[in-house]
Amino acid sequence: MTRAIRKPRLNVEVVVLDAGWQKALPGVERLVRKAARGAASRGRSLNVALSDDKGVRALNKRDRKKDKPTNVLSYPSGERAFLGDIVLARQTVWREAKAQKKKPADHVAHLVVHG
Repeated sequence: MTRAIRKPRLNVEVVVLDAGWQKALPGVERLVRKAARGAASRGRSLNVALSDDKGVRALNKRDRKKDKPTNVLSYPSGERAFLGDIVLARQTVWREAKAQKKKPADHVAHLVVHG
């Protein structure tokens, strides 16, 4: 009997650019990986940067000509194996979670999946 060859699971690289993420949501890297792997195909990769409002505002201004922070920025790669980059702004994500009466962890997972 021949075994089917399984593709490796989604490779998610999480970069914490703002230490506030780890203080506010311990285990955030694990949460991000779990959310992404639940939504994407095996054998691909994705980068997720956990930033702050200041960093995301600078990217948003440079790339979208909008001088304000936003919850998530997505940079699709256009390649099959590498999905692209996602950047989250901690303060904006927290404000939105509070306003929407969501747990921050649930909102982070939602943004990673739909980022």
